[in-house]
Amino acid sequence: MAATVRGADRVRALLGVVLFSAAIWYLFTAQYPMLVSDWTYRDAFAPATGVTVTSARCKVWGAVLAHECTIGYQDIRGQTRQVSFGAFGPSPDYAGRLLRVPDRPDVLTNSVALSELVNRTVFAVLMGSFSVWLVARCLRRLFARAPA
Repeated sequence: MAATVRGADRVRALLGVVLFSAAIWYLFTAQYPMLVSDWTYRDAFAPATGVTVTSARCKVWGAVLAHECTIGYQDIRGQTRQVSFGAFGPSPDYAGRLLRVPDRPDVLTNSVALSELVNRTVFAVLMGSFSVWLVARCLRRLFARAPA
């Protein structure tokens, strides 16, 4: 009976590693690049010209605990893209304006995302730290020795 429970613990730990590793991957690919560019160019942003907002939506997690907003846009060449950002607190009431660094057309953000920069940084650091801690905890449980 103890071997069956131990096997189930290992399966749960392995699923935890997979799920929380996916959360870390999401943060590094979807949240951190925009966050770093917003901090780097925060004083250089100007209203984006030649860009049309096509969609704007925010998802709220845990009533008003946190939100993630995604803003879709179409550039002058007709390519459709989107920017996403997450932060603590209730979602904003408006989509804001798209902003771009004049000499770097690939660096694009949103006025709401820029106004929530510190909040987004705290959100990303806490979520990343929590996910790394959970992966470490699951790995420790996965490779723990079976009781004698």
